[in-house]
Amino acid sequence: MQLEKITLNGFKSFANKTVIQLDSGVTAIVGPNGSGKSNLSEAIKWVLGEQSAKSLRGKKMEDLIFSGSDSKKAVNFCEVSLQFNNEDHFLPLDYNEVIITRRYHRNGDSEYLINKKPSRLKDITLLLMDSGFSKGAFSMISQGKVEEIFNNKPEERRSIIEEAAGVLTYKMQKSEAERKLKKTEDHLDRLKDIIYELEQQLEPLRNQKESAETYLDLDKEKSKLEVQVLTAELTAAKTQYDHSQSDLVEQNRLIEKLNHQKQAVKVKRDQVAKDRSYKESDQATVEDKNVANQTKKARIEGEIALVKERLTHLLQTGTQQTEQTEQSLKKQKDLEAQIKVIGEKVDAVAANELKVKTELAALKALLNKISETELPKVEDLRDEYFGLLQQTSKMHQQLAQLEKEKETQTHQLEKSNQAVSIKESELAKTNHKIEVNDEQLAEKTNQLVETTKHHETLGITAKKQSVSYQEAEAKWQHLKNDYHQQLATYNSLERLADDYAGFFAGVKAILKKKKQLPGIVGSVAEVISVPEKFEEAITVLLGGSAQNVIVRDEQSADAAITYLKKEKMGRATFMPLTTMKKRTVSSIDLAACQSFAGFIGVAIDLVSYDELVEPAISNVLGGYIVVDHLKTAHELAQKTHFHLRIVTLNGDLLYPGGSLTGGQKRSKGPNLIGRTRQLSALQKKLKELEKARKKEKEILVAKSAEKERLSQQLVETSNQLRDLEIKQKELAAEKRFLTEESGQLTQALKVARYEAKLAQEDLEQIISDIKTIKPRINEVEQQSAQKKTEIEKSQTADTDRAEEQRKIQQTIFDAEKEFAVQVERRQALVNEQASYKAQLESLISETAMLTTNQESAKDSQKRLEEKEAELLIELEKVDLDQQHINQEKIKIQKILEESDRVISSLSAKETEISETLEKHHYRMTTTEKALTRYESVMDQKLSLLTEEYHISYEKALEVEPLTVAVASGRQRVTELKQAIKKLGPVNLAAIEDFDEINDRYIDLSQQKADLDEAKEELWSTMKTMDQEVIKRFKKTFESVNQHFEETFPQLFGGGQARLELTDPKDLLTTGIEIVAQPPGKKLQSLSLLSGGERALTAIALLFAILQTKPVPFCLLDEVEAALDDANVDRYGRYLKTFTPQTQFMVITHRKGTMEQADILYGVTMQESGISKMASVKLAEIDDRALV
Repeated sequence: MQLEKITLNGFKSFANKTVIQLDSGVTAIVGPNGSGKSNLSEAIKWVLGEQSAKSLRGKKMEDLIFSGSDSKKAVNFCEVSLQFNNEDHFLPLDYNEVIITRRYHRNGDSEYLINKKPSRLKDITLLLMDSGFSKGAFSMISQGKVEEIFNNKPEERRSIIEEAAGVLTYKMQKSEAERKLKKTEDHLDRLKDIIYELEQQLEPLRNQKESAETYLDLDKEKSKLEVQVLTAELTAAKTQYDHSQSDLVEQNRLIEKLNHQKQAVKVKRDQVAKDRSYKESDQATVEDKNVANQTKKARIEGEIALVKERLTHLLQTGTQQTEQTEQSLKKQKDLEAQIKVIGEKVDAVAANELKVKTELAALKALLNKISETELPKVEDLRDEYFGLLQQTSKMHQQLAQLEKEKETQTHQLEKSNQAVSIKESELAKTNHKIEVNDEQLAEKTNQLVETTKHHETLGITAKKQSVSYQEAEAKWQHLKNDYHQQLATYNSLERLADDYAGFFAGVKAILKKKKQLPGIVGSVAEVISVPEKFEEAITVLLGGSAQNVIVRDEQSADAAITYLKKEKMGRATFMPLTTMKKRTVSSIDLAACQSFAGFIGVAIDLVSYDELVEPAISNVLGGYIVVDHLKTAHELAQKTHFHLRIVTLNGDLLYPGGSLTGGQKRSKGPNLIGRTRQLSALQKKLKELEKARKKEKEILVAKSAEKERLSQQLVETSNQLRDLEIKQKELAAEKRFLTEESGQLTQALKVARYEAKLAQEDLEQIISDIKTIKPRINEVEQQSAQKKTEIEKSQTADTDRAEEQRKIQQTIFDAEKEFAVQVERRQALVNEQASYKAQLESLISETAMLTTNQESAKDSQKRLEEKEAELLIELEKVDLDQQHINQEKIKIQKILEESDRVISSLSAKETEISETLEKHHYRMTTTEKALTRYESVMDQKLSLLTEEYHISYEKALEVEPLTVAVASGRQRVTELKQAIKKLGPVNLAAIEDFDEINDRYIDLSQQKADLDEAKEELWSTMKTMDQEVIKRFKKTFESVNQHFEETFPQLFGGGQARLELTDPKDLLTTGIEIVAQPPGKKLQSLSLLSGGERALTAIALLFAILQTKPVPFCLLDEVEAALDDANVDRYGRYLKTFTPQTQFMVITHRKGTMEQADILYGVTMQESGISKMASVKLAEIDDRALV
């Protein structure tokens, strides 16, 4: 076998389809790092079944597909194919050429193909197993594999030898055998458990089977005897029932007569009582009038008293108000006099105050005149001179200081102006950001408002939709439950109909065999259709006849009876259509019936049926009359002289001769007559419900979809709201920051401008001060010289004027005191006058109000007097009405007393009749109880016959009669029951259960024997496989070890190495240790060897394996990367020795390896991310070189 071709398409960096033609010998793959040459070895591993994307330098399988580059789009799948020449049939396939392909799509679909036919990974694994060329085989080594060989545990290294020995197939077969063995043992364990359980059940079931068979024999005898006893008891009860029925008819006649008498008395008494009730109603009406009149009188008298009280109050209030008005007018006059006196005092004090004020002004003017003519003193002139000298010195100092400050302030002004410019620029930028932010914030706010409204609208709509959905779901669920309930009822009723439930055993057997037996038409109950309102009447009329079987002729009846006898299935009544006689109601009787209002019709006319069965239906229903109720039946029976059969809608039945049957059974039997109608009605109802349910389901689905849509929209709008709120908050936070920053900048700008302004003002002030202070210095110096001259010329001043000033000041002080006294006095008088004026205004207002109240009181008094007169007239009218009412009350009372007397007399007569009736009722009740008791006994016995033994009374009479007394028969039944009771609980199913379980026990025991045999065969097979594995492993290990000992010194140029077994006694599980001693070194641990030594040791082991078991193909991925040049040359030459039997593909960048290659492939990446290949056959180059 030889690998002829590798085809890659879309695998990793090989975007385009790339074909690598391989020949025998060594094929080298070279190229710079990152060009994609290692992708070739990974492609081979991948197509052979590698499942780990991580092992192929990826995170997931999708990473193996070319993902695109700047110049080429990504592809949707990757594909790798290996084409083998299989002319020697090395691979176990009947093909000379084998192509293995793996394809992977981005959607996760994966394909394996063998010769372009879909296959499984398992098929490829089995195909290449033990070939030395499978996934992870020793013939495919990379740098990582070298490390793996040395780092693996000894037990893991044995797989190298196992593959070389070709035992992997055996191991796989052994694993399959072990799996089968485990499955077989599990199956055996289950079988053992089941067999054990069956063994535990068999013996009890055998005993139960014997008890069941004994029980069936006893029960058969008991049933036959009990039917005979029940028939005898039922016959005796029926005789007693007939006697009691006759007595009951007589009691009914007497009671009816007394009831007529009682009814006449009752009617008369009721009429009198009715008239009396009318009078009582009149009495109540009169009493209501009386109460209303009394109430009205009390109201009028109350209103009169109230009017009088209010008149008295008005008179008292008027007198008081008159007195208050007179007192108020008097107070006004007194206050006006006081105000006039105080005004005169104020005028006098004001004149005095003016006089004192004039004198005081004259004195102050004189004093001021004297003070202004005073001469300056010499000391003052001297002080002023020295002050001017000091002032001159200070101003010279100030001038020097101002000059310095001018220079400093000039620099400060320049700095302040520069700061203002910077702040203005920053503020402008910030304000622009605020404007942009405001626009964005307004936009987001509007969006938030609109989205919120939309979300709220959606929420309301969603809530409404949810409520609507819940209502629709509840309605649908209700329809669904109703439908299933009706369906269950329909199915149950249909099963009953199909099984002919309620029919006697014989009838049921015939109806079930209707298609096999000739001439069977059906039961009476089946062939007629009865309206629901007539079902009770028709059911009573038919009785057991409803189960009569209609047949075409006598032969059909005979054949059916023969079948029942042969099969021992019971008895049945047959109605051959050829022999049935019709029953009819005579035209005279029919005419008499039609004259009654309660007449409904002849029974046969009230039902529907096929013309074919008319003779039979006429026979059972043609002679019966149906009426509305029992009273009509009695009247009709009397009219027709008691020779008609009459039934009421309630099922009361009157027989010819006068006897009747009625009442209510404690339990109803199966409704055989109405079963067809019920099924039809239920079927119609089911169709309606199904239609409504489907319609409601469509509505529910639509509402659900709408609900989901709204929910999704709510989620989306919620997300939008959240995003908008976050964005709004971000913008708001940004605005707050910008606003704060703007405020800070504005404040800083203000400060800067203010500081610049202050600096400017300070500078201007300094310049102004400089300009001002220089002239001032000259001026002060001139003043100083002038003061010096004035001092020298000054004389002593006159002192007489000082005394005159003191006297004038004393006079002024006295005058000011007098002026203050006059002002205080005048103010006190003015305040007192204002107080009196306020009191006067209050009195004037009070007097006006009292006058108004008096006029209003006079009007009210007049109206009350008029109201009093009206009420007195109304009171007189009420008293007259009261007289009429009292007269009417007396008249009604007399009539009521007379009515009570008549009622009492009639009641006494009714009581007398009732007592007589009670006696007859007691007797009738006693008779009815006896009838009920007999009927109960009959029903009980009949129920036992029909329900427990499935036989009618009529058919029971035909059974062999009881040959012993009833008591003796009942005693024997009791003995049989005790014998059955002694058996204890009986499992009738045990008979079939025992046979079934016994058959299963035998079958499972045979299966267990078969599995035990299969288990032994598996153990034998596994033992044979183990022996073969041990044999092959030992032989291969010894051969590989021998070749390894020879190859190692050849590659290293000396040294020694060997393989050792960790457990030579257990060749199935033993591990393998590698012992190596390079030349010139001591024997040491593998972990202490250098990278190159480890790589060369692994290569030596590979060559040893190849010598033991040559493989068709070997892949080496930069295994010599860690070797020096000398070892690379040695490795390359040694590699060349294997080319006659093994085809090598080496990925390398070492010159020594390249020199040994027959074909050289170069991998380049001319376009970013895309690998391309170029090939050269070195043998042809060498030939051309020789030429």
